[in-house]
Amino acid sequence: MRNKVLIFLSLLLIPLIPLTLGITQQQEKVIKNLNLQNADIRSVLSFLADYGDLNIVTGPSVNANVTLNLQNVTWRQALDIVLKTYSLAGVQEEGYLRVLPLNEYLQEQSTIEKHKAEQKTIVGLEMKIAQIKYSNAKDMLKPLKNMLSERGSIDVDERTNSMIIRDTPDNIAKIL
Repeated sequence: MRNKVLIFLSLLLIPLIPLTLGITQQQEKVIKNLNLQNADIRSVLSFLADYGDLNIVTGPSVNANVTLNLQNVTWRQALDIVLKTYSLAGVQEEGYLRVLPLNEYLQEQSTIEKHKAEQKTIVGLEMKIAQIKYSNAKDMLKPLKNMLSERGSIDVDERTNSMIIRDTPDNIAKIL
């Protein structure tokens, strides 16, 4: 009885094997021959997006005429070739690929980095007083100064053997 159940289940699962194989083949769809001359790059990107079942949003400043002859490449390889050849950046976002000129992408990244740096300077400084018990606070001053941010400072109160630390909250947490 048990053998009959196993045979029955295996007969049910055999038709599902090509379906799972089809998924991996679909991800690696090969383009046998792609020959384009003076094709609008937006049309080429649209074709590759349809072929690879991918959502692509093209920036307004993406303009070029594409001439290429590719054989036996996956749609993803073809997309990468077009992006690199025409100095474009493909940025993977949630659910789509955003295509824009490489210099615009680099400017965008630079702006984001500047914004992050500005956010760090906007954070207010805190002050903490740490009383040192088993060491001399003056001896610890030099190593701890290396851990401070650009805006941070540290002083020693020799009378109470304490360190007065002024820095961002994150940095104070690292020091203490």
